[in-house]
Amino acid sequence: MKRLVITGLALLLAHWAADAQILKFGARVGLNTGVYDFEQVPIEGGSVVPVSDRCGGYQVGALMRLTIPHFIYIQPELDVQLRDLAFGIRQEGQPMEYKNTRVVRLELPVMVGFNILAAHFFAGPVWHISTRQYNRGAGKTPFELRFDDNDVAAMVGAAIDFEGIFMEVRYMRYMRQTEVEMRVRSESAMVDVAHDDMLQISFGVLF
Repeated sequence: MKRLVITGLALLLAHWAADAQILKFGARVGLNTGVYDFEQVPIEGGSVVPVSDRCGGYQVGALMRLTIPHFIYIQPELDVQLRDLAFGIRQEGQPMEYKNTRVVRLELPVMVGFNILAAHFFAGPVWHISTRQYNRGAGKTPFELRFDDNDVAAMVGAAIDFEGIFMEVRYMRYMRQTEVEMRVRSESAMVDVAHDDMLQISFGVLF
């Protein structure tokens, strides 16, 4: 009898949760653009300069949305962010050597938001789990970047939902000034990044 009551309560709770749609899963994909700017860095008998302070890329992610109660929700995510950065290596008596670097980051955002009809507004921290870089530029000079995976960013955003399909805009900025280690051949230097922020536009689905 006890098992029957427990089973009945569990089924009733599961039915209520499904009916109330308090737990949803989803995915999103979109484009990003931002600013990544630093001062000229003397290194290896020359210097590294930013070719352009604007950068772009795209992101994909999976999310889980837990609504408690119906108009407040917590949304943890697992995102992969790709961002293309451009650098120039300037050495005396030689033409500028360009390096295009694709940075791939695995991130864990945790958003807290609320609903007003079909509109959503949210904010929360973003933790970086790991970072990889892939040099895509021409030239023979070895060039490497090493990012700090302990950086934490803050994110705010807004979205519109329509029958499980959503469009959103997000803005991300770091909680403190970020750093990157630049290595040219055998010499390296720590660089303070003056501006490091990002605007994301994404489309997604919830089910």
